[in-house]
Amino acid sequence: MKLAKNFSENFYSFNGEYPLMYKEKYQFYITDQLKNKLSEGITRPTFQEFYREVQEIHVYESLEANGEYIKLIARINGNVLNQDKSEEKEEIVEYTLQIVKVDDQYKVHDYAYAKLQ
Repeated sequence: MKLAKNFSENFYSFNGEYPLMYKEKYQFYITDQLKNKLSEGITRPTFQEFYREVQEIHVYESLEANGEYIKLIARINGNVLNQDKSEEKEEIVEYTLQIVKVDDQYKVHDYAYAKLQ
């Protein structure tokens, strides 16, 4: 569960002044296959969505069973701020994570994203 929390916190967080900073932080938690998938692009800031900050993370086990991977759900309550931090909006997002064991370490193999609010 700690892996899911650490990955989700670093994956969700964003600072438009340093867009690659968080990408470097979550690389440790993912498989090479997911690294390749995510290397195709980076999140680019806009004036309205320049910063994202985590307020709270809850990790749940999924009820769906699969012998190939562990499925965890990370729900994040976060804040999105504009570039000059004059406007803030709350949001809730959910990452459904596929966790696999690679060389005696667990890593995030894939994910799905849903914006709940």
